[in-house]
Amino acid sequence: MTATAKSGEDIARGIALRIAAAGCFSVMAAVLKLASLDGVVAPEMLFYRAFFGLPVVLAWVVTQPGGLAGLTTRRPLAHVGRSALGIVSILCVFQTLTLLPLADATTLSFTAPSSPPCCPF
Repeated sequence: MTATAKSGEDIARGIALRIAAAGCFSVMAAVLKLASLDGVVAPEMLFYRAFFGLPVVLAWVVTQPGGLAGLTTRRPLAHVGRSALGIVSILCVFQTLTLLPLADATTLSFTAPSSPPCCPF
């Protein structure tokens, strides 16, 4: 197998994975919208997303070379800050899904890549 053929297979695999990820996010958004119509609030959605996602992530970490030792860091406060920002951002996304129609929330999510150039630090 040549390097070019391998590269082409990686591109096709990457495209397929990106399409699958977009499909998973679409299903998640629709399920969250349905849950919000039944009275589930955004912080509760965030809790259950983390609660059911944690075992999957831990299983993946444990199977990697180095195991849990790979989670050590020299900058714990930076990780705490990054985690806090991540929690706030996903909470905002979930709140957007509960307050806006699904199509409007999806349209707003498409504008996210244009936000960082507008707000440099």
